[in-house]
Amino acid sequence: MKTRETIQILERQLDEAPHSPQLWEDLGDMYIQAEQVDKAIEAYEFALALEPERESAKCKKHIAYLATQDPQKQQAGKAFLQKYCVEHPEDDELQNIVDHFELLDNVKIETSLSQEIQELEKDIPFEGELDWELIRDPQATTTDYDPIIDALWVHQHFSTLHEVINVLIHLHPEDANLFMMYGRLLMCRHEYDQARRYFEKALLKADDDPQRDYYLGIFGYEFHIRQFYLEAFDYYCQIRTDEERCEQLPYMARCCLELDYKPLYGYFIGQLDPANNGDDYRNIIRAFHDCLPMNLSNTEVKEFLLKLFDRYNP
Repeated sequence: MKTRETIQILERQLDEAPHSPQLWEDLGDMYIQAEQVDKAIEAYEFALALEPERESAKCKKHIAYLATQDPQKQQAGKAFLQKYCVEHPEDDELQNIVDHFELLDNVKIETSLSQEIQELEKDIPFEGELDWELIRDPQATTTDYDPIIDALWVHQHFSTLHEVINVLIHLHPEDANLFMMYGRLLMCRHEYDQARRYFEKALLKADDDPQRDYYLGIFGYEFHIRQFYLEAFDYYCQIRTDEERCEQLPYMARCCLELDYKPLYGYFIGQLDPANNGDDYRNIIRAFHDCLPMNLSNTEVKEFLLKLFDRYNP
């Protein structure tokens, strides 16, 4: 069921039972998913007015404070959650949320990229046809629209991807992956403050700790932050299926390179296939993203990547 439909159902139920703290808290949860943070805070406050000692509503209200643009509320949220975690050390999930946001706060975002990376991140105009009927379908699922996002990202059609994700976020505000992907897109557009905000939203919407670790890993991958590489490597090492493992090999190699885990770096690089399919060297490009020189033609890129691959995979 979509978030908006659930909100409508809860609002109707509250019309009939306005004194239910559980319903108010559930409504606040749905408002968070819909990114209506002020309404979420108000709903949690209604729940607390009815049941002042309701700890779950207290915690959620202060987590919601972290998602506001109000520095005072953000500080109040952090102070409450830090104190709560000290008093309730058994609550690992809440402690992880607090730790993740503290890490984000301690990050000094670089406001410039190397010339080589900027060269790689040029926007390439999209000249094909998109299935806008599917993209605008509110019943579409991640299985339907993820391939479109991936294709636009891989081929650097950033302007078109920006338009597509804007539509999808409006229709699927509960999909944390859309916010993570939008953050990465904003990185490519050099909109660093905005990118950070979308990474934070993705963290708030994450379903579980492994997903949060994955988002932090992506954040570290984009911003070159050692602590987040550790988070990412921990996540990647938990991957069990061959398909997932194959998809994440370039990131695992990159994490090992940044963490100076040379033997493991060689191990993961050795599993990348330099043949791939035809001229598709996406996996190697992802692994050696920062090593590519400027102004290479497509044919020169292929030759250079193979030489680079051989250098690290004797």
